Amino acid sequence: MDTSTTYYEMLEIPQNAPAESIKKAYVKKLSLYSSEKHAKEFRLITKAYNILSDPDSRKEYDEELRDHPSYDAMKMREQYFFEERFERAWIEYKKGSLKRRLRFCRTTKT
Repeated sequence: MDTSTTYYEMLEIPQNAPAESIKKAYVKKLSLYSSEKHAKEFRLITKAYNILSDPDSRKEYDEELRDHPSYDAMKMREQYFFEERFERAWIEYKKGSLKRRLRFCRTTKT
């Protein structure tokens, strides 16, 4: 694991990921890197999680991140991720499956 990558890249999450996604990614990464065999990676992953899970630390980190060389690439990946999900939802809507799902949600909430 390269130390020049951002914490978001380490955990393989978008920069706007919610707390639940951060925790899931952290647990997933810990299962890959045990503390005995991969001490350096374990420390980096734990540090990334500790900073990203605390809202104040995360805000400071995001402000520092703007100067990071991979910041622009990360922003482009986030945009691509959003566009891809939007495109899939639009296709489902056109097919009618999303309409049925939305209709079902409206009827079950009342």
